Amino acid sequence: MITTWLRRPLVLSALALFALAAFSAVLAFLFRDNLSRYSMKPSREFDQASAPPAPNYRDDAAWARLPSGPHKAADVFFVYPIVYFGGNRWNARIDDPEDRARLETEILPLYAGPFADTGNLFVPRYRQANAYAFMTSAMSAQNARRLAFEDVAAAFKDFLENRNGGRPFAIVAHGQGALHAVRLLREFVANDEAVRARFVTAYLSEIAVPADLFDGYLKPLRPCGDSYDLGCVNAWHTTAQGARSDLPQNSAPVWN
Repeated sequence: MITTWLRRPLVLSALALFALAAFSAVLAFLFRDNLSRYSMKPSREFDQASAPPAPNYRDDAAWARLPSGPHKAADVFFVYPIVYFGGNRWNARIDDPEDRARLETEILPLYAGPFADTGNLFVPRYRQANAYAFMTSAMSAQNARRLAFEDVAAAFKDFLENRNGGRPFAIVAHGQGALHAVRLLREFVANDEAVRARFVTAYLSEIAVPADLFDGYLKPLRPCGDSYDLGCVNAWHTTAQGARSDLPQNSAPVWN
């Protein structure tokens, strides 16, 4: 009897702990997206002075891929998606070993590799924004995205002035890279008739590009009408079956 009386509190305590653990597991599952999001949030606000060093695109080391020679008639300028998921900084270093490994083993073979068969591939490294910068409209996030674009723009300028050699070119980009490519199209292609004359097409994946941008922000560029159309933009965004059809457009960052 005494033994039973002593065991009862232990059993109740074990049941309470089990219930608490189960409840915590349910909460973690229900709020897993928020937990993942805030694990990537940098602990400090964006500070330009503490940003990683800017790449020098005249240096070949600032490029993840360069052709050994212009053996093909056209070039492909590729801007890769997010490879930096850390929470320590708003912008990645271009020499981070984990980011480089992810880029070399996953992104370049799967996303850029197919285009290497048809064009000379140019892939700049850039201080891309932390993944969290695309989950909030906070000023630090906006500044991180702008810093990343500054690198992409500097690389594209070097590409046009020193590496392209007047050949026709395409812009290919995915995810974060596609966001930066939209602004490249605006600032370097749409506004420059000589550059536009060499522009073959753009392939922008995993980004929602509102159609009305082609009436103003991206004018005179236009969406491609078919697979043979040139001087135009292809863009698409995948979504899960049954998901809200307006979510990609309403939640996607778009340059002002």
